[in-house]
Amino acid sequence: MMKKTFFSVMLILLVSAINAQIPIRHYTLETIIDSALKHYAINGQAAIQQQIFELQSSKINNGWKPQLMLNGQASYQSDVTRVEIPIPGFDSPEIAKDWYKLNLDITQQIYDGGITAERKKAEEASLAVSLKNIDQKCYHFREQIHNIYFQALLYEQQINVQHSAVNSLEKLINEMQSAYEAGMILQSELNTLKVEKLKLLQQKTTSEAGRKSALAILATHSGLPISADDSLLVPNQNIRELKLVNQRPELELFTLQQKQLQQQESLSKTTRNPVIQAFGQAGYGRPGFNMLEDDFTPYAIAGIRFQYRLYDWKSNQKERKIIQLNAQNLDLAKQDFEQNITAAAKAKLEEIIQYEVLLAQSREIIGMQKEILLTAENQLKNGTITTATYVTELEKYNQSLLNQGINKLQLQFAINSLNFITGNIHPNEQK
Repeated sequence: MMKKTFFSVMLILLVSAINAQIPIRHYTLETIIDSALKHYAINGQAAIQQQIFELQSSKINNGWKPQLMLNGQASYQSDVTRVEIPIPGFDSPEIAKDWYKLNLDITQQIYDGGITAERKKAEEASLAVSLKNIDQKCYHFREQIHNIYFQALLYEQQINVQHSAVNSLEKLINEMQSAYEAGMILQSELNTLKVEKLKLLQQKTTSEAGRKSALAILATHSGLPISADDSLLVPNQNIRELKLVNQRPELELFTLQQKQLQQQESLSKTTRNPVIQAFGQAGYGRPGFNMLEDDFTPYAIAGIRFQYRLYDWKSNQKERKIIQLNAQNLDLAKQDFEQNITAAAKAKLEEIIQYEVLLAQSREIIGMQKEILLTAENQLKNGTITTATYVTELEKYNQSLLNQGINKLQLQFAINSLNFITGNIHPNEQK
């Protein structure tokens, strides 16, 4: 039994020594966000989109390279050309009804009306939109990490207040235990304080679980070894440092989408331009170009081809009209987005002012509530009030401390949220 106790004590001391050697890490909001963005899978799409663009551009450029096509055909027809006029000394050749051809066709673009150049510009516009879509996803992911970070800070604030309250109660319980043993108070009075301590411990356990959950999410997204023993620093930014200029990535996306539609319209116009090609054909078959020769023979032809669609039943015009209507829809969506952002920014600004007022008031409340609590504690020790009355005052004081801490976090959260609303998310000064 003594051996078992000895080993248990040594194990506890060893674990304590190991834990004491692990330094507490301090993380800032920007450190976690930057690391999370590096581990964000969507970021990898940018390189893929670039590769797709390069392949598409190369594919479009192939239109200026010679196009080779091998064609084969075997056919049978019900009738063939015959010379039925009798000519003395001349026998009319008889052409077979089964024909065979194997052709190699070569086409070389000479003039395409600017279609290739416009297609390349359209691909560039499409790439810009795709990359900005990725930026937008990263932006909202950054905001998600920001919200989880402040959620962890809120839990930490609750834990600190609850821990302080438990320590105060433990000290008071020890003093009241002596009074109970001296017969000065009832067991029920002492139990009231113990029950209140257990309630606080339950709340603290819930808060600790919530904080661990938030930290686990941050660790998973960022790839950083964030543990419950580590500390998150509270961002410290002054309202006067804010710039209420709309720099949201969605606005850049709207602009790029408008340019993409303009490029599509420009491309649509070029499809009506004439096209000039050089062509050649080399083949072997029966009959060849001499229809009266009924033998397999080689043949070849070369020339220049001109194509121009005279009338397309206004299909091109309708296509451009559709693009213009889409551009109008996009412009209306941009106006709606800007209006919503402006309204959200104004509302958040009012919220910030509210938290500044609440924070100033909470300092006064804590000072007065602390005096009330000290008076209640002395009265409890003198037996002039019950423990229930004291617990009520203790709860009020703890709540005032918690409210102050929450107001501080809410103020910083609101300031950072306003930065996200307006797109001003540059690194903040940390304390």
